[in-house]
Amino acid sequence: MSNQQSNWFRVLIAILLILAQIILNNLFFWGPYVYISFVPLILMLFPVKQNGAVSLILAFIIGLIIDISSLDTLGINAGAAVLACLFRKPVLQLCFNIADKTITPTISEAGIVRHLEFLFLLSLLYFCFYTSFDGFILHGFFPFVLRVVASCVASIVLSLILDLTILNFK
Repeated sequence: MSNQQSNWFRVLIAILLILAQIILNNLFFWGPYVYISFVPLILMLFPVKQNGAVSLILAFIIGLIIDISSLDTLGINAGAAVLACLFRKPVLQLCFNIADKTITPTISEAGIVRHLEFLFLLSLLYFCFYTSFDGFILHGFFPFVLRVVASCVASIVLSLILDLTILNFK
C-alpha cells in the first residue's frame, strides 16, 4: 500500500473512530471512573512528519467534534487532545526510531511492545489532562488516579483490539 493510500485509509479510520466514540459515550454509561476515548489512537494515526501546527489544529477539531456531540464535556476533549498532541513527537521519539518514517509505524513494523508503549504513554497523557480538566480539585487525588487508570486501561484494551484487527493492514 502506498503512502498516499495509507494516509487516506488512516483518515477514514480516524473518522470511523470519532463516530464510534460519539456512539459509545452517548449510548453507554461506563460508570463515574471510566471514560472511553479513542483520541489517543487517532493521534497515533497522524503522520510523523506532519507539521506541528496542523497536528494541533486537527487534534483541536477532533476534540471539539467529540465535545459538541456529547454536550457535557464543554471543551475538555479538545483541550486534552491538544495537550496530548503537544507531547506526541517526544513520545514518538522515545518509543520509535522515526528518522526515516513518513507515517507512524504499525504493529507489524515496530512490534507490539513498542506500539503498546506508545499507545499507553499517549493515553496516560490524554487522560491525565482530561481528568484534570474534569474536576481534579473537586474530587481529590485518589479518585483522580483511579479515574485515569480505569479510563486508560479500558481505552487501551479497546484501542488495541481495534489496532490489531482493523489498523494492522500491512
